[in-house]
Amino acid sequence: MFGISLTELFVVVVLAIILINPTEYPKVIARLRGFYRDIRQAYNAGLKELEELKKETGLSEESDKLKKDIEDADEQIKKIVGDDGELYDAYDISEFMDKNDKN
Repeated sequence: MFGISLTELFVVVVLAIILINPTEYPKVIARLRGFYRDIRQAYNAGLKELEELKKETGLSEESDKLKKDIEDADEQIKKIVGDDGELYDAYDISEFMDKNDKN
């Protein structure tokens, strides 16, 4: 989360509790909630705008094509390179080994 560790976040919260007047807590919390709400609305608006741009420019089809290409590449990963440089099917023998271990 923004490169802040849990320890650093804890230190900031403790310092805020110490430095902020207890009568100001409700105002600070309301401001933080408003800030969070604004950030969330901007994020959602940005996502919606990107989806609209994707549809307008035809990138949805390209995205689907890229997903298919990635799936095809995943199938290629299941191959091994032989000594001759050719690709050969790789077999998962874990199921076979499990069956033999049970016997």
